Amino acid sequence: MSAHSTAVNAYNVNHGAYDAYRPAYDAKIVDPFLVELGLASENPEGHIVPNLNKSILEVAVGTGKFTRNLIGHGWGHGTLKVMDPSKGMLASCRENFPELGADDILLGDSYHLPVPDNSVDAVIIAQAFHWFADDASLKEIQRVLKPEGKLGCIWNFEYANPSAEVDSTNVRYIDGGAHDFSHVTSQGTTAKQVFANYFDPATWSKRCCEYIYSLEGGVPQYRKGEWRAIFKDNQYFQITPPELFLLGTNVHSDDDVIEYWMTRSFITKLPPDDQEQVRRHLKQILDETTAGLDRSHLVKPVGAHAVVCAQRT
Repeated sequence: MSAHSTAVNAYNVNHGAYDAYRPAYDAKIVDPFLVELGLASENPEGHIVPNLNKSILEVAVGTGKFTRNLIGHGWGHGTLKVMDPSKGMLASCRENFPELGADDILLGDSYHLPVPDNSVDAVIIAQAFHWFADDASLKEIQRVLKPEGKLGCIWNFEYANPSAEVDSTNVRYIDGGAHDFSHVTSQGTTAKQVFANYFDPATWSKRCCEYIYSLEGGVPQYRKGEWRAIFKDNQYFQITPPELFLLGTNVHSDDDVIEYWMTRSFITKLPPDDQEQVRRHLKQILDETTAGLDRSHLVKPVGAHAVVCAQRT
């Protein structure tokens, strides 16, 4: 098996735009995620203390959107290796992180991890596990992990979706600065209701999501929730609660909104004329839904979702 061709081909082309317009990962969810992975601890003041003796492999690193958090906490040469099947993505990653050596930034995919058996304490996958949510990938990930090592997956998202349909007792909500956070997570509200209540009122964002997702075809996507199925019946990993969800906001200009959506793999592969049609339709949606709003300062509700998986014994 090999990496999904749609992803590889698209990101070979649009890695620069991806790096410019895809969002970063908020420390408010990254830090507890690292604690759950056993890579850090929390001190009495509530700050995390990274254990830099722990080694990390980041799979499908892209341009390093998540990597920046790891570098910021002190991981680097000797403790961090990153890899991706896209040469374009790796070119941007090398440019972003000159402190990493040639043997730290590797070409490879989830079916052929270029590191030895039992060699890392954690495998982290940001915005990508849905592309290779299968037994073969999990088997290969388990091969490179130390016996107590864990797998962590994290995604940014902006739309209520089936991936959020999880038992509320297994959820930890993190306030990313969202207004009326206590209201949208009120007692008795299901996880599904929380996200509908939070995302749906931003009509301009919801309409853009619905339009773009209507174009995705059969391409694997986080929002579909299909990646969950592999954890219900495999011999390698199981999700360990709680799942972490963050609710917050990002601010964009209308032009940045359009450019963000144009980085989607299934949009990048379209012929130029069709891509231009997508741009025009997105602009039309914004024209119709942002009356009275400052289009240089559109406040977009966003979320992040992190899961930690322990090895089955």
